[in-house]
Amino acid sequence: MGIASARVDGNDVLAVYHATKKAREYIVKEGKPFFLEFMTYRVGDHSTSDNSTLYRKEDERNEWKQKNDPIKRLNRFLTNINCSEIPNEEQERNNARDIITKTLRKCYETKYPSILSLFDDVYDKLPVHLQEQRAELKAHLKAYGDKYDFLDKYAK
Repeated sequence: MGIASARVDGNDVLAVYHATKKAREYIVKEGKPFFLEFMTYRVGDHSTSDNSTLYRKEDERNEWKQKNDPIKRLNRFLTNINCSEIPNEEQERNNARDIITKTLRKCYETKYPSILSLFDDVYDKLPVHLQEQRAELKAHLKAYGDKYDFLDKYAK
């Protein structure tokens, strides 16, 4: 009858945690998929070629940062329940930035999956026409692989 789903405030750490936990419980118990949609707001530009100030006012972005920033929201919640150990916001942002930077460096050092893996994980049993295409690609790369200057980025 369709896939079970939920829409969640993606800027609310506790809502995200709770929804993810409930979705996992459902998946494990029912053996069925569950779709989570996290609603959020992109504060920065969409890409390096985007200038979101052309279609969003700076006041809108600043208001969102003050009211909905996930870290500030969590800190407000912890303050409201009189939590005795509230993390330092600046320190937590710096820690997160360090983790992201280290992870990105590791990603750049990791090879891409094998080009032939594009045939994996789609079918339980690969259809004949795709088996033929995979064999053709493998033969082509064997014969002309030296013509491609990017193949060293991929695992064998």
